Amino acid sequence: MPCRAASTVRYRTSLTRALELHCCTVAFPAISTGVYHYPPQEAAAIAVAECRRFLAEHPDGPEITFVCFSTAMADIYRQLLGSELELSLIHI
Repeated sequence: MPCRAASTVRYRTSLTRALELHCCTVAFPAISTGVYHYPPQEAAAIAVAECRRFLAEHPDGPEITFVCFSTAMADIYRQLLGSELELSLIHI
């Protein structure tokens, strides 16, 4: 199972690379919650925290969207995001 530190680095690395490439948007699925069985609540908390941290440091960074493939995962992200406008959610 991936550790918290590795998950944190994945988001930071991806967002930094997106900034370097002048990407306007970035979309993340619920990383490692499928075949690796990482706890969904913890995975979402890491994702939201790292993306918030990145946008605080880079206010002109890319638009970030979380893509959820289940209602349960979308509900977790909705709870964490609240009415936040800087990060968005798509439930497929």
